[in-house]
Order: sequence, then C-alpha cells, then structure tokens
Amino acid sequence: METQAASFRESGAGAGVVCIHSSASSSGQWRPLMDRLANRFRVFAVDLYGYGQSPPWPDDHELSLADEVRLLEPVFRAAGERSRDPEQPAAREIASVRDDTDATVDRGDLAQSAERFVDYWMGAGAWAN
Repeated sequence: METQAASFRESGAGAGVVCIHSSASSSGQWRPLMDRLANRFRVFAVDLYGYGQSPPWPDDHELSLADEVRLLEPVFRAAGERSRDPEQPAAREIASVRDDTDATVDRGDLAQSAERFVDYWMGAGAWAN
C-alpha cells in the first residue's frame, strides 16, 4: 500500500506536542488548545484518515492501528524527541484531568466526566454549547 501523510495544523515553537482528534472531529478540535500552548510549544494537530484534509481510507483492506501510525509518522518525526518527564507542569495538569474524568466515570457520572474532559481541551463552557 502506498504510504500517505496526514494533513495537520501547526503553530508555536519549542518542544513538539502532537494532538490527535477524537471520532467525528478533525484537527480543528484543537484550535483553542493550540492557542494556549503556542507560546511554549510547537503544536501539531493532525487529521486522521477521512477527516479534515487527510486522504480517505482506501477500500483495499481493513484499517488497522498500524495504518494510522504510518499515516502519523511524519508528524511524529516533525515534532521531534518525545519528552518523558511526568513532573512537567503540563504533564501533571493533564494527569489531573485524566484522574478527575476517571473518578467521575467510576462514580457513574458520565456526563460530568465528559464535561470535564471537553471543557479542559476545548475551553470552559464548550460542553454546554
């Protein structure tokens, strides 16, 4: 199969951060976060197969995770070396959001969990809109 590259948005300078959109979305999902991070990081927001400006998935075989990784490899290379420091403020903040959303799911409050997640990544009040 011919290797294709993902379409992506890019902004900022510094250590690379790659944002991958959720289902039924596109790289546009990350515009507010890109604005927040661009003064500290080089942010890449990608479009998966069939979303945004990325190519549609060819019908010659079933899509696999390995196919998605191949699509994203050029973006990962452009982002540079991966930071593995869990003590960075951004990593701690994201881990806190993860813990909050997990806890609300465990309590059975799926709506609150979704609101916390969406509002964090998309901006306060995004879930309500």
